[in-house]
Amino acid sequence: MIKMMTSVALIGLSSAALAADGEWIKVTGTASKPGSDKLLYTEHHQILRNDGLPLRHRVQYRDPQGELIADKQVDYSRSAAAPAFELRDSRSNYQEGARYNGEQYLLFRTEPGSEQESKAQDLGPDLVVDAGFDGFVRQNIASLRQGKTIDFRLGVAGSLRSFDFRAKMTGERQLEGRTLVDIRVEPDSMLRWFVDPLELVYAADPVQLLEYRGRTNIRKPDGDSRYDAVIRFGDEQAIEAPESAAAQR
Repeated sequence: MIKMMTSVALIGLSSAALAADGEWIKVTGTASKPGSDKLLYTEHHQILRNDGLPLRHRVQYRDPQGELIADKQVDYSRSAAAPAFELRDSRSNYQEGARYNGEQYLLFRTEPGSEQESKAQDLGPDLVVDAGFDGFVRQNIASLRQGKTIDFRLGVAGSLRSFDFRAKMTGERQLEGRTLVDIRVEPDSMLRWFVDPLELVYAADPVQLLEYRGRTNIRKPDGDSRYDAVIRFGDEQAIEAPESAAAQR
């Protein structure tokens, strides 16, 4: 059961800009082994935002030697919380993601050497998938800071299904002039006895994910299990629109 818990972090992580429909930023995340400083991999995010919410997003995951291990493309045009996305592991060619097919929303996965599997999910305002969790937090951070528990369905592409989850604030503190909000995400069922919670730290204003603790969406080299990690994110920096994005206009 632990295996099914992939990262929600995703992460749509705000400046001069550059595109008529928003601003491009970049941010780097460093994933370390919990309880140590051992580097597992790094995440390199490029995000197009408009009014604080993501429109497009690319992530490259690199090992400690800088070699590409996975690449993810995210399209939030239909939903900030349930985006279309595809993650490809360049080591094994494993793929997982979500796509819209008309009014259907499909989770899919392709194991090496196998045919793609997919399953339709019930769409609704409570469905949150992969990097869409960041948009979900941005839309609900005021309620979380008021002490409300937010229930939602977490769609997990690697499992082709969604699970009942809940998010709540567990603390708020000041650090170097910034208000930091601690958020816990856990199953809203007996599953929480078997699945460790995710622990997140957000800056409140402007809203930004600073730290993520828990199961990630990156497989270990054995291809069978996923990393547990502490991911710390650096400062966001404004960038010019990437060439690949400009070509899509």
